[in-house]
Amino acid sequence: AGPGGRAVVCGAEPYLHGTFIKVLNNFGWVNPKASPELTAFAFSHWSHYYTRGSMLICDVQGVLQQEGMDWYTDPQVHSLPPKRPFGRSDMRERGIAKFF
Repeated sequence: AGPGGRAVVCGAEPYLHGTFIKVLNNFGWVNPKASPELTAFAFSHWSHYYTRGSMLICDVQGVLQQEGMDWYTDPQVHSLPPKRPFGRSDMRERGIAKFF
């Protein structure tokens, strides 16, 4: 238990082996060294399409595997009202617009 007897929550993931790359951030920056063939770009666009424009997953970074698999971690979600914001970095409409 944490302070005041509240539950402590912790997230963990396995160590990602390989070369770490930040592909895009949460406010429109795209790594100029990132290949447009990376699945990160398609995944962010797909998240916007799949949610009918109400959300966008961005701030994509991770490890590129030699087998052609990309492993991404620590994303950010931008969302539109009336959904509750996904933390302080959810830039809502402004963040979605910056991606496009």
